[in-house]
Amino acid sequence: MSTTIRKVAAALAAATLALGLAACGSESTDGQKTEDGLTKLTLQKYEGALLYTSDIIAQEQGFYEDNGLEVSFVNPGDGATSMQLLANGDTSGVIGDISGGLAAHSKGQPIVAVGSVINKNLFQISASKELLSVEGDWKAKMTALKGRTIAVPGIGGSASLTMTGLLESAGLDPEKDVTIVSVTTIPAAVSQLEQGTIDAFIYIPPAANVIENAGAGGLYLDIANDGPEEFQSALIAMLANQKWAEENPDSVEAWVQSQQDAIDWMRDPANREAVIDVIASNTTSDDRDLAGQLLDYLVDTAYSATPDGLPVDEEILQQQIDTQVKGGVVADGTLSADDMLVER
Repeated sequence: MSTTIRKVAAALAAATLALGLAACGSESTDGQKTEDGLTKLTLQKYEGALLYTSDIIAQEQGFYEDNGLEVSFVNPGDGATSMQLLANGDTSGVIGDISGGLAAHSKGQPIVAVGSVINKNLFQISASKELLSVEGDWKAKMTALKGRTIAVPGIGGSASLTMTGLLESAGLDPEKDVTIVSVTTIPAAVSQLEQGTIDAFIYIPPAANVIENAGAGGLYLDIANDGPEEFQSALIAMLANQKWAEENPDSVEAWVQSQQDAIDWMRDPANREAVIDVIASNTTSDDRDLAGQLLDYLVDTAYSATPDGLPVDEEILQQQIDTQVKGGVVADGTLSADDMLVER
């Protein structure tokens, strides 16, 4: 594995595993005014993770300040800690997979969705070099996984539920026809693909790029573009503490507008090199070629179905709830789309 790939993988692992509890248990200052008249807001951001490029740009380009906010960030380290920080009011918001918010809300944690920055399923399946020769549509590729070992970043998590759903849609029994194991980091997936102990791995970008660059395999199925239609949509939502969201509607709108401004700025071809600079320095350890590929993915796929105003698509939200219920994460009848929303 090259030095660049190790650095990128390490950053991704840190975004998944590092534990940053600096804000936990502290008294929140969110909603207070600074001397300059800005409203304080504490958000979460995983260091090195591609999804937080819009947060970095909103901060560096002054969009938060333009919209009246003074934003500070906390690295939650993992999903459970992220939801706890939100529920406690130690932080007010985070961009994240809606599934985490659904599971937390169903257990009584006061977490809601105030917007959605991405409405596409970002999971991609990488596979060994042997499997990359499989031709055909998504169903043919899923069928070819029969008898294989598939790695997911967490049993019962969003990626795991997506994988089992795809297998079932292709006519396979996930409990009998394949072996599903947990592999939580990209470096571990690269190693196990090289050793032949796993045959496929589902994760978000840039996992497939890293695996390909390491020579351990490559992209097998891009679900957002090549998966069955019912799996192509998902929500990367703006999750918030419910009490904060209900009591601070102006701050909610300022946060949403700041994200909108950042996404528009990233989409503008005139800013391409500047965005690549941000991704290279924060996600790809100065690999500008990889940063350019990731920017293209964000613009052409991730943000391709993001409407102006960043509303939460209630149909997709209900689909996500149904998936969580089917997977046993959320009890049937305990959560509706309306429960997760705050009127804007």
